[in-house]
Amino acid sequence: MEGKRLAIELSFATQRLKMNGNGVLVEGLTPDGLRMIGPFDRIIAATGQRPDFSFARELQLDLHPIVESTRALGPLIDPNVHSCGTVPPHGWRELAHSEPNYFVAGIKSYGRAPTFLLLTGYEQVRRSRCRR
Repeated sequence: MEGKRLAIELSFATQRLKMNGNGVLVEGLTPDGLRMIGPFDRIIAATGQRPDFSFARELQLDLHPIVESTRALGPLIDPNVHSCGTVPPHGWRELAHSEPNYFVAGIKSYGRAPTFLLLTGYEQVRRSRCRR
């Protein structure tokens, strides 16, 4: 930031990366419209995680109000209570929404909670595949 060696861009949704002779140019959507920034030697993205439910807008979702997972899964993954290693095993019952036969597994199932592990996703699918 000092000496203009580091720039922080807030509210910038990256759309495209382009290489030029001086580095990487980044095209992104901002509240003011499309913007090109760069060139950069390196890009460090601290994006956080927020689910995008636009593809499921017409479905009946039952979301936890804090972590935006399913309502049943939310208390099990709340980062104020649990760390990666303390989340109990869970399957289709915790992954189900109000929409009949609609489930989300993997990192998307965790909503905004930062405690997801790949092993958890594998276990979710294993436990859900034999739903009865």
